[in-house]
Amino acid sequence: MSAGMYTDYNMKKFSIPVVAASSLVFIAAGCAPSTAQPTASSPWNPDIDPADFSATIDNPLYPLPVDATWTYTSETDEGTETVVVTVLPETKMVMGVETRIVHDQATIDGVLSEDTYDWYAQKSDGSVWYFGEDTVKYEEGKAPDKEGSWEFGKKGAKPGVMMLAAPKVDDSYYEEYLAGEAEDQGRIVSLSQSAEVPYGAFSGCLEILDYTDLDPSVQEYKYYCRDIGLVLTVEGDVREDLAKFEK
Repeated sequence: MSAGMYTDYNMKKFSIPVVAASSLVFIAAGCAPSTAQPTASSPWNPDIDPADFSATIDNPLYPLPVDATWTYTSETDEGTETVVVTVLPETKMVMGVETRIVHDQATIDGVLSEDTYDWYAQKSDGSVWYFGEDTVKYEEGKAPDKEGSWEFGKKGAKPGVMMLAAPKVDDSYYEEYLAGEAEDQGRIVSLSQSAEVPYGAFSGCLEILDYTDLDPSVQEYKYYCRDIGLVLTVEGDVREDLAKFEK
């Protein structure tokens, strides 16, 4: 799976305490209710009008302010992984849509393992969409591998949703779509989770299950908190925690 801001592991459900329902209020704050939210369907065929999108991304659960950086850490079988995510000032035109470029670099014990440029744009309703990625994976003794790269409009690839404008429990959607190769999906599990990571403690967070029908054994749970974005990813027995955030 590859849909920005997380690393791939097989995973199982990880329990995080639920907070009071009163914390739900902020989830839709700043986002106009959507009357036609996308839902996962086959075939996935979203209607994309470039005029509906902007490279300015301020969804409160998926903000991408220019020059912001997130640093995530996790302990894996290969060693300590560090992922640094940076929102660049540059944009990229993808099928007429101006997208924001986000640079992800992953290292394991200080050695570069993955270098990725992701492309995002926000729709006028407040939802954040994912338009592709240029990724290179590095492994000792092997040539650099660009498997997982895709771009809307090439080889039938279609954009997907990274964050809904007004998420509701059980909403589902594709995060990226390239038939038979990239069919990652998201489903809203909870609007009121809490999470404690090195960067801080958060409540009223959105929980999303990421999965793919191409490999039902692959699942990960991701936790998004207001004005920060992704704070925690749980994949099997491995946690990827937000250690640092700067904007």
